[in-house]
Amino acid sequence: GKITLETLKIYQSKIDYGNIEELRWSLPNCQITSLVFSNCAIDCTATGIIALAVTRSKSMKRLDLSDNMISYEGGLALANLLEINRSLMELNLVRNPLSSQSKDLLRNMTSPWCFLKLLDSDTHYDYSKFL
Repeated sequence: GKITLETLKIYQSKIDYGNIEELRWSLPNCQITSLVFSNCAIDCTATGIIALAVTRSKSMKRLDLSDNMISYEGGLALANLLEINRSLMELNLVRNPLSSQSKDLLRNMTSPWCFLKLLDSDTHYDYSKFL
């Protein structure tokens, strides 16, 4: 059945293929609008799985991946997600070791209606009043 849960927050965990695989299948069946991973060690494969799960989710509006160890390859996976998922409204990637190349790629892939936070100084504009 469908599970109703607005926000799923995961803190200070090691996120790898083994413990994130379930999310790939369960997330699209949940009505989660906000997914937060904070201070986690997310490896490249796990980042790809998160991106895939979010891409398949119809309800996801906000993905917060601040303060994780997401590097270049993870950035690429997320850039692909942004190209596919047009319903995402916010992606927060501050304080990750992303390369300038993946930051540029992310900026280019982001739809005009998705707020991409790559720097602490980025300010959010609330588009919800137009929806």
